[in-house]
Amino acid sequence: MEISRDYRHAKVRFSMIGDEGDIEGAAEGLASASGRLRRMLADQLRLQHTPELHFLYDPGPAHADAMERIFREIRTERPDGDPEEEDDE
Repeated sequence: MEISRDYRHAKVRFSMIGDEGDIEGAAEGLASASGRLRRMLADQLRLQHTPELHFLYDPGPAHADAMERIFREIRTERPDGDPEEEDDE
């Protein structure tokens, strides 16, 4: 999360695994709940200004998950089932 210096805006990054439609739906859901979430923050933080929440999708964790699945497939496709050992030389 990034908060502006005046605490009026906050960029909240979210991640999920799904197709583009799922991600858009999640972003819309978060945006529609932003008022309620903002009120909850105001109750807990008691700031002069509660930031307006802006939700941004972060593809990093989803990409890492996809890469892990690919590595897992490669390991299971190897005939001996063991990953190749690397030389440290």
